[in-house]
Amino acid sequence: MKEIDHSEDIIIEALQRSPLFSALSNKQLNQLIPLFKVYQYEADEIIIHENDIPLDLYILLDGTVEVLKKSADESLLRISTLQAGEVIGEMGLIDNSPRSASIRTLTTTQLLTVSIADLKTLADEGSIYKELIYKLTELTQELQSNLNEKPIYFSLISNLANTLSARMRQTNQLTVESLKSELELSKARVAMGKFMVNLLFALAVYMYAFKIIEKLAKNNLSTSVISIPIIFFFAGAVLMMMKSSGYSMEFYGLTFQHWKQSIKDSIPVTIILVLLTALIKWLVISIVPQFHDLSVIHLSFNAGSLQTVNEQGQTNIPILITLIFAYLIFTPIQELICRGALQSSLQEFLSGPSKNWWAIIMSNILFSVTHLHISIGLALSVLLPGLLWGWMYSRYKTLVGVSLSHLIVGGMAFFVFDIKSILIF
Repeated sequence: MKEIDHSEDIIIEALQRSPLFSALSNKQLNQLIPLFKVYQYEADEIIIHENDIPLDLYILLDGTVEVLKKSADESLLRISTLQAGEVIGEMGLIDNSPRSASIRTLTTTQLLTVSIADLKTLADEGSIYKELIYKLTELTQELQSNLNEKPIYFSLISNLANTLSARMRQTNQLTVESLKSELELSKARVAMGKFMVNLLFALAVYMYAFKIIEKLAKNNLSTSVISIPIIFFFAGAVLMMMKSSGYSMEFYGLTFQHWKQSIKDSIPVTIILVLLTALIKWLVISIVPQFHDLSVIHLSFNAGSLQTVNEQGQTNIPILITLIFAYLIFTPIQELICRGALQSSLQEFLSGPSKNWWAIIMSNILFSVTHLHISIGLALSVLLPGLLWGWMYSRYKTLVGVSLSHLIVGGMAFFVFDIKSILIF
């Protein structure tokens, strides 16, 4: 900041353009000229600090400044910008309350500056003339009393000014809260945008690899062998999205908070899904002739061409352990992808009273698509339990309960009830 030379014409022209001073007569404007100084500020200089005591009033001659308000975390949020001709700090004329916002220059700026204290001294102008009038009348005492009492109109104007001042300060605070909410919404949209980029990239690679996967499936290669790289690929894309989103791991359900309630809720859901799986297989066996020779319970630990029991009836322990280990690892990864990444991001991005259910439905549909390489029946069969697990996850935002339920239900469906035996499409 530095004081620069100026002419009286510049001051007069600026005052005449200003709504605050435009009603003053030429005589009054000439009285103001000696009180004003012109200062030049470089870009990014603070002119007024929030909560400072108001000392000066400013008229913006040239340049642009921004009005900043502190949020709860002490960060500065822009609530408006001011251009040449606008008045800064005028609320100090009404009350001595601390500054309600900070002012910072955006460009090289010239300001016409006057002391508020100097302006207030002008309130005494004309007192000499009043004394002469008092001496020329016998009603000096009565007139003195009447003149000292504020007229009703000016009292109302004074009260109105104080009210407007308080409302303006309150409006500034509400504006800051609104900006903070918009900032959070913008943050969610950015995270969702990054997520969609990663998801589309993953789907594009999947479509390129689809023919290869289809050929491997025709050669009777284990669907588990096909699923493993797909799961790893999507898990890598999800982790990439998580790290770049700016949200914590707790946001994606990687937390033990509320894990007890989550497990407690998972018990009835798990029992219902296991019983429903058994009921569906029993109905299919009873109704469809080609499945009459099947039993509801049929222990099966095979995965495509990977056989855990050979022709002599001997169990291949290494293969069995590998399949169980793979299942225990990949099931939580599936929950991380579907519930942790997809559902959490959609719940944050969507709005409205039904946003959670839309997030549950959309995330399950997207995830079921990843099962189409195995069979359409399997892709459809994951939708119903997925809706229940999505509901559980939306209640407590932890993957503990849903992963445990998924492990039990999936294990019972594929290894105990051999649900694959009735998936005809």
